[in-house]
Amino acid sequence: MTDDHLALLTNSIQAATSPLRNYLVDLHQQYRSLKEGKRVVQMGHTQTKSDGFGICVISVDGQVFEVGDVAQQFPIQELSRALIYGLALEDWGRDYVNQRVGVKPVGEVANAILLDAPNRCPHNPIITTGAIVTTNLIRGGSVTERLRRILKLFQRYTGRELTVDALVFSAVKAQGHRERAIANFLLKFDLIGGSVEETLDLYFQHSTLLVSSHDIAMIGATLANGGTNPVTGEQAIPAEYVQDVTSVIMTCGMYERSGEWMRQVGMPAQTCTSGALLAVVPQKLGLGVFSPYLDQWGNSVRAVRVCEAISKEHHLHLFDIYERNQQMMKYIEQVNRITDAATALEKGRYDETNLSEVTQRTDELGQLARMFQRMADQVQAREQQLKQQIKTLQIEINKAEKDQKVAEIVESESFQNLKQKLDRMKKRRDQHDSS
Repeated sequence: MTDDHLALLTNSIQAATSPLRNYLVDLHQQYRSLKEGKRVVQMGHTQTKSDGFGICVISVDGQVFEVGDVAQQFPIQELSRALIYGLALEDWGRDYVNQRVGVKPVGEVANAILLDAPNRCPHNPIITTGAIVTTNLIRGGSVTERLRRILKLFQRYTGRELTVDALVFSAVKAQGHRERAIANFLLKFDLIGGSVEETLDLYFQHSTLLVSSHDIAMIGATLANGGTNPVTGEQAIPAEYVQDVTSVIMTCGMYERSGEWMRQVGMPAQTCTSGALLAVVPQKLGLGVFSPYLDQWGNSVRAVRVCEAISKEHHLHLFDIYERNQQMMKYIEQVNRITDAATALEKGRYDETNLSEVTQRTDELGQLARMFQRMADQVQAREQQLKQQIKTLQIEINKAEKDQKVAEIVESESFQNLKQKLDRMKKRRDQHDSS
């Protein structure tokens, strides 16, 4: 077995027994019965469970914590847009792309036909106008080549090959009248070039790629990890453009709720009409949640609640400085606990309850504490075994000493004389009895 396979196996075991997974199980149980919102009906897609609900968290070191319908597939829809923006940046650079599409939040509906007046370009790459522009920017000698590059992009992010849902693609293409109107509007202002139909084909295809909440979490973890997939180690996007993609997710990903979302939850996140939500916590983790019940803003009701809870419980708000300071103080205090425990173990005064809180952590310190706990248990078990061996040996020594003393008494001259007298007395008694 290779070192990579051993590392994956170790991570899988740690994830399965982690307090974080137990927390996600409780969270899933808490919101599974929540039936608020309107069930999304996806054109042409028949695979989605009517009550599917999956939560997946993937850390930047590749640990996967998941519960529920994490393998349930659904069209990626709007979640593809930020990644296409990143590929356009890679192809053309910031200066050129920023002339074609802005990075401003907009309060209008996502598919509104409008431009940012001062710059005469779409407000951002997350709304439909901006997404069509960035799709048009993807390089390639043919539509097939451009699609191949897009598919390779998503493979780097998710770690697996994705496929287009042909039925959904056909349905949205047949009914994509507004998208055609937007594309022709953009063509009029020289914001896109070439064939409108080819651009829309690419746009509809990357919007109908089938993904799961596991895939969404992996995308988030890749962005959180500086553009490198934490499991495969493959660079999905140049590190210099990760901040651009993550920033636009943070400021525009929740559409008209983006400002409120950042104030309350504080995690860069993007929603989609399939019922999925992607969240990124830089240098920590990616989060993917799926549940096809949407609120009045088109966001998954359960996914929003889950993200709110995780952010609050685990202090993941980007600007939660007070809690971070408190966490750092607690971290230092718990490091000292492990150091004190090591000293106590050497002196034979170790009390495992002193580390009970530290062992519940899900980070490297928690792993260290659990490793120390196992070592301490082994040391204490050996001490008990040694004490038992000493006790058994002492019993054997005492018995040997007793036998030695008995032997010395038996072999002594006085004992032999006493024995001879007893023998003579026995003979006289026997003679007396015979007479």
